[in-house]
Amino acid sequence: MVHPQRGKRFMSCEHQRQRGAHRSGAGLEDPGCLACFSIGLALTMVTSGVIAALSVKHVSKRFSGFGEIVRKAPYVSGAVILVIGLYLGINGWLHLPIK
Repeated sequence: MVHPQRGKRFMSCEHQRQRGAHRSGAGLEDPGCLACFSIGLALTMVTSGVIAALSVKHVSKRFSGFGEIVRKAPYVSGAVILVIGLYLGINGWLHLPIK
């Protein structure tokens, strides 16, 4: 297929899929798209960090036991992740085909 403006040959997305030439993540090869994605991700992470820091400061003024909860949070989070990992591992092991 010849591009009407450029006169060069190109393959449409449908032809690329049929020939197996379509790759996942192909849009992020454009430097402008990658830059916009990176800036958006950075702004989102910085904004959520600032909101979390301000929230902790605000809650610690109103609730005296908040420091104790915050000190135990990593252990609770680790235990939850461990339980989910064990569940997924055992469930995957039990669903393996036996030959």
